[in-house]
Amino acid sequence: MYVTSGNSDGDLDNDGCLDDLEDEDIDNDGIDNSLDNCQDNPSSGWVSTITEDADRDGCHDANEDADDDNDGVLDNFDQCPNSLESGLDMDNDGCHDLTEDFDDDGDGRLDSIDSCSPGVIGWISNLTTDIDGDGCKDDIEDSDDDNDSILDQYDAFPLDSSESIDTDSDGIGNNQDTDDDGDGWSDLQESSCETDSLISQSIPLDTDSDGECDILDSDDDGDGELDVSDWAPLDANEWLDTDGDGIGNNADSDDDNDGWSDTKEIEEGTNPLLPDTDADSYVDSNDEFPNDVSEWIDSDNDGVGDNSDSHPGIKYFQTNLQFILAVSGGIIVLAIIGYLGVITLRRKPENVSESKSEENEVIEVDYPHEGMSKPSTESVSYTHLRAHET
Repeated sequence: MYVTSGNSDGDLDNDGCLDDLEDEDIDNDGIDNSLDNCQDNPSSGWVSTITEDADRDGCHDANEDADDDNDGVLDNFDQCPNSLESGLDMDNDGCHDLTEDFDDDGDGRLDSIDSCSPGVIGWISNLTTDIDGDGCKDDIEDSDDDNDSILDQYDAFPLDSSESIDTDSDGIGNNQDTDDDGDGWSDLQESSCETDSLISQSIPLDTDSDGECDILDSDDDGDGELDVSDWAPLDANEWLDTDGDGIGNNADSDDDNDGWSDTKEIEEGTNPLLPDTDADSYVDSNDEFPNDVSEWIDSDNDGVGDNSDSHPGIKYFQTNLQFILAVSGGIIVLAIIGYLGVITLRRKPENVSESKSEENEVIEVDYPHEGMSKPSTESVSYTHLRAHET
């Protein structure tokens, strides 16, 4: 049904035909009344063509038609207002997706670089809504927001394409973190020390805790003795085992295993690290002269070694001179004793003779003179006896 302009003659286009009964194109624009959306507003001298009436709806595009291509999108919003195409238009921009629209979902990313085309409409791709600029809305469409090939659900940094893993959860991605597992050893050190930089329990062995792992450390236990010459390279208290008994010298009371303790060797002046200090083939404990290479035994215990003792079996003679002097002295002593004996023997007979002379002494007795009485025999005998006793 159409509406006339109210012409009394009933002939809007003045073509001589009554509009209601005879005229099939009352505005004479070349569009049949049944297809003409603007039949009651004739434009003088205007005929509908593809150029002036793109959708052939009988409305002059320039001043009558608000939707020139009749696609349902008003010209003010239609990016393809004169399009003759029809079909899918995801973003309702008035352009046919297959032939006209280079951004089907209208997100600002051309279809050729849009990973989600056609996708969600009603948004614009930018650094806030689409971190990786792939045309997929991060919070709805994009499962890998930063496009680092790690799905967001597994990505510790879903919005940072340079990071995806944070092994020690310190907030620093492994690519930037110098100590991925947070064990105190840098990734570079762990690589050199042959441990795993992604496992915190995999820590380089550092016996002396000097910050240099044993593999690289020339003195693992830090005792000042290089490993190449250290008997116990992992024991800071030991570095030498002189006697090879499995006990380091610092713990061993007899370093050279010669039967003498180190303390005794110091007291004796011998070397506690040499079982045979004087190198005479007799170990110190069996050598009576451990510091004298020419002596090792003293048979007579006179303090002089047998090799130097002229009489090793006689305690009191160490040299021939001593022996000669001793023998000579003995001879002299014997000579003196003999001499004294002879003198004594020679003096004894004289004494005996004197004694016998005394015993043979005659006591003369005067006889009485005349007038004196003659002594009795008993008296004379007694007197003679007393003299003899005397």
